[in-house]
Amino acid sequence: MEGGFPLDAFAPHVVRCSCSPSWRVRALAARAVVPLVAPAERREFLLSAILSLPGAAHPPESNAVHGTLLQ
Repeated sequence: MEGGFPLDAFAPHVVRCSCSPSWRVRALAARAVVPLVAPAERREFLLSAILSLPGAAHPPESNAVHGTLLQ
């Protein structure tokens, strides 16, 4: 927590940027989310990201898949 405000509150907003059509925004979001997730929460965060990837039943949105894999 920095300055009384938890940084992990920004993580969902940064993760949303990982679905951007711009590959540069996706890459920046992947780099920016790392310091926002507490070390104790990283395993859960990564598991959630992996589980959010589309399965065979859903057509993949390539920008979202790429952004998730960058994280």
